[in-house]
Order: sequence, then structure tokens, then C-alpha cells
Amino acid sequence: MHLIYNSASFTIVAADGIDASYGLRGLEGLTAARNHTQKLIPLIGSERMAIHHPSSHYKNSHDQGAYQTRAWTFQEYNFSLRRLVFHMDAVEWHCDHIHTREDLIEKVPEPVDDDDDDVGPLSFPFSTVPQKLATELPMPRLLANLVNAFNVRNLSFPEDAFPAFAGIQSLLEQFYQPGFLYGLPEFWFELALSWIPDGDIERRIASSSKCPAGTSYRLPSWSWIGWTGKIEFPDDEVGDAGRFSGTFTEPITKWYALAQPASIDRRPIASGWYEYLPMAIEEHFVTLPQGWQQRNDPNRGIVFSHTRRPNLKLPYPFPVPEPCSTSVSISVPQTAYLATQTSRAFLYGKTVENGSYNFRSGYHLLWLQSTHDQTVGFLHLNNAEQESLFGRTFSTSSAPNPLELVAISKGVSKALFPPELDWEVEWERICNMRRRHRKHVTRPITDCMFVLWIEWEDGVAYRRACGTVTAEAWEREREKELVDLILG
Repeated sequence: MHLIYNSASFTIVAADGIDASYGLRGLEGLTAARNHTQKLIPLIGSERMAIHHPSSHYKNSHDQGAYQTRAWTFQEYNFSLRRLVFHMDAVEWHCDHIHTREDLIEKVPEPVDDDDDDVGPLSFPFSTVPQKLATELPMPRLLANLVNAFNVRNLSFPEDAFPAFAGIQSLLEQFYQPGFLYGLPEFWFELALSWIPDGDIERRIASSSKCPAGTSYRLPSWSWIGWTGKIEFPDDEVGDAGRFSGTFTEPITKWYALAQPASIDRRPIASGWYEYLPMAIEEHFVTLPQGWQQRNDPNRGIVFSHTRRPNLKLPYPFPVPEPCSTSVSISVPQTAYLATQTSRAFLYGKTVENGSYNFRSGYHLLWLQSTHDQTVGFLHLNNAEQESLFGRTFSTSSAPNPLELVAISKGVSKALFPPELDWEVEWERICNMRRRHRKHVTRPITDCMFVLWIEWEDGVAYRRACGTVTAEAWEREREKELVDLILG
């Protein structure tokens, strides 16, 4: 459907009413009249002028009416090159130059230079999603704005989440090659698999009687598709953009996609980001991928920038396909189970009091504790209900069952400390320094392991949360034998 909207001369958007049967108001002799009140202004003699200001009760086309909150209308609105919008008993025109309303006369704005360091959202007032994608770099964190705009919308049937996103994913596959698996780009698979919630998220539960109770083949727990709410993909470099950001350095296992837990046929996930990072570190590039330049930064050493975003500095280059309007993306099979063999550890959890450490509202963090009462990492919990399962104090004698964690990838992080330190005290010290001095606080970089908290059901593991553990603690606490993991 996204191709139909993107190829049309313009799309008529019926944004009024609670459903599609409301229709378009104001077509004389065909539909019901619009709810307009007129004001008469006396002129000269008996002459009068009737005026109407829809703006007196009309705010803008982004008001959260039924149309703007439905997931199925997302691609219709965001992929159309031009839109004639009927909303709040007024008519708007949207194109790549202007958004205007029938009661307004506006000058078409001049084009602006959008080339800056800010990695902004994928949709802007005067550009469609395809136009914006063609000018951005295909990186996981840039997907978050698009994913979140879709994932907060309503579905009558939760199991329709992937079908409603499928058209969008089909377009994304032209920019994020070699494709997507349930909303996650395969080239960046380990990074994308480590998405975290941005506020409270809830598990989507299938309503269809054709799906197994409580779960659905269309709602895998490892993908954001299986959850409703806003998420974040991790940064691909060490920085202070997020308090718990980190760099992924190398995967520790190979992932396979399969249709059913017992399937013999297993398709290797085409992850490839890690092939370019070591070449950048060791300066082994004979020729850089197309469009990339290398330069020295006084603060960060060697960095790379692309012609699409020349002011954006990245730690390593990667292939950036050139979009073609006539190209047809080749989708990889959308199978909802993952298989791998990886290391496993069991740790305990203790909640963090957000207010003491200047965490943003709705950020549910859980410290991970070893059996020796040492803090060794943290998890990003999904919501307040999940957080309520854990206490503020910890002791092995009174703790609930330990959490089962499996490793995804090696990396480094600025959010971890040696086990002999009190992490809460350290975070409070850092936050106080930031508030007092209002400047960057230097933090050491620690080797880490990115992990998933899982729980098993009928031989299949399901994702409960994502987090990070120090590499030293992981090697000490993990089981010596690897575990065969089927993730659903």
C-alpha cells in the first residue's frame, strides 16, 4: 500500500469522524454540511460580508483524532507526496513545500539547509518519510522516531501490528539492506535486538482465536513489534547522548531465523556491522565504502562522515545503498523465532530510586547483583508493574529467584563501575557533578556484555528485558556450558 500512496498525484484524507463511514462533509448535494458558523460584518450601506474562521475551533491536523491514532492509517498519511486533508470541518493542503488551510493565505517558504549535527526525526512538516529516508544514513537509532510514531497508535487487533507495518518495512528495505526481520534491520541485528523502552511499554497479546493463548507468531517478544509504546535503539558509539549508551564491539554468537521452534531449516541472520569496526580501528581500509570520508578529530581521533550527513562524525563507515525510485525491495522470510547458542548467567535484581540519580521520568532501571552482593550491571525494565516485582534492598537470603540472562554481544560502556564500588553512590556523585558544574563529566570506559533477561515457556524463551553486565563479572558468573536458545 505504501507504493500506491507514494505514487499517487495526491491522497484525499478523511480525517474527521470516528471511523471510515463518516465521509467527507461539505460536498453540496452529496454529503452532510460542515458545521460552520458565520459572522456578518457590516460594510457600506446594506452590504454585508460573511466570514468564517475555522481556526476558532480548529487547532491543526495533528490533533489526536481517530484517524491520527490508528496504526493502519500511518502509511497513508506519511507516504503520500501530497495530501488533501478533511479535518475539523476544514480542508488542508499538504505538499513538500507547504502545509496550508482553506482560510489562510500563506507564502510558500524558502527551502532550508537541514545539514547539521542533529540526528533528527525521519518525518518533518514538509517532507515525506521516503524523502527523509533518502537523505539520512541507515542507522538503527534513526529508526526510533519512525517506529515510535507508528508504535503508539491503536490497533483493534494487536496481532495486526506486523501486517500494518509491513508496507513501511518494505520501503525501509531499500535503504537498510539486506533487509528486516520483524522490524529489526538485519545488518545491525545485535544492536537492534538490544532495543530498550522509552517510558512504559506493554506486551501485545493476540486476540485472535487462531493464535496460541498469550502469545502469537506475529508478536515475537524479541522485537518491538511484540510491544506497544516507544522504544530506543542503542547508540552505535560511546557517548553521553544516553546515560546508559554503549558501543557494540563484536557479536559473541551467530543468530538464525526459523519458522517454528522445532524447524530444521534455519536461515542465518545477515548481520554485518562488526566487519567494519575493526577495520576502522586498525586503519585497514584500502578504499572506503562509497560516499565516506575519513578525517582526524582533535577530541576523538579518526572519525568518518558520509556525504549525506557531512557534519555527523561516526566511529566507522558502513555500506549506504543508493535509493532508486524503480527498485523493488526483496524481503527476507518473516519467521518469528530465533535460534542461537550462547552463554548464560543467573543474577539478582534490585530497583533503583529514579529521583536520586536524575533519571528521566518513566525510566525503570534495575541493578543486577551477583551472589556476593556486588552490583555488576543493570536492566532496562519495561514498565512500573515489572519494576514492582523487585525491592529496593537485596540479600541472597531473602531474594526471589535469580534472573536468567543470556549474552548478545560484547561492547564497552560508560555506565558501569568496578564491582567493589557502590554504584548508587557513584551515580549520585556523577549526577551531582553534572548539576553543580553543568558540564561534561569524564567517565571511564568499561568492557561489558549486552544481555537479555529471558523466561521459558514450553521450551521457548521469551524476552523480558535488555541490559548490560561488566565483562569481568560475566566471565566470573556465567555457566561454563553454552545454552541452546530458541527465542520466541
